[in-house]
Amino acid sequence: MEPPGGCPTRQTAPYDIHGTSLFFLCNNRNKRSIVINLKNDAGRDAFYDLSVMLMLLFTISRLVSADRLKIDHDSLMRINPKIVSCNITGYGSHGPEAQRPAMDLVVQAAAGTVSITGEPQRPPVKAGGTYR
Repeated sequence: MEPPGGCPTRQTAPYDIHGTSLFFLCNNRNKRSIVINLKNDAGRDAFYDLSVMLMLLFTISRLVSADRLKIDHDSLMRINPKIVSCNITGYGSHGPEAQRPAMDLVVQAAAGTVSITGEPQRPPVKAGGTYR
């Protein structure tokens, strides 16, 4: 899922083709995108209309977000009983951390990854990547 302005990797340097980075083009080959605001009824209805055609839906969000936006599995099953859905969360679906939001840097820090990157006597460093 991209933000409405597009994924930041669209501008990842140094190489690009007609203003779009090669990194983005390689990782998003043949993708097509639309922007839908699931926080309003019109956007949710548009999403539900598309859901009728889906066989599989992957979402990445906190469970509370999927429930609040009404794109949880039970809601989708009422629209399309054949749909298979998978919601990926940063901290699992059960337990004390289940509702925590997860971002790359937070998970790297929690896992200890940032403690093994960088240089001695300097602050921790986010592990690799091609972001600016």
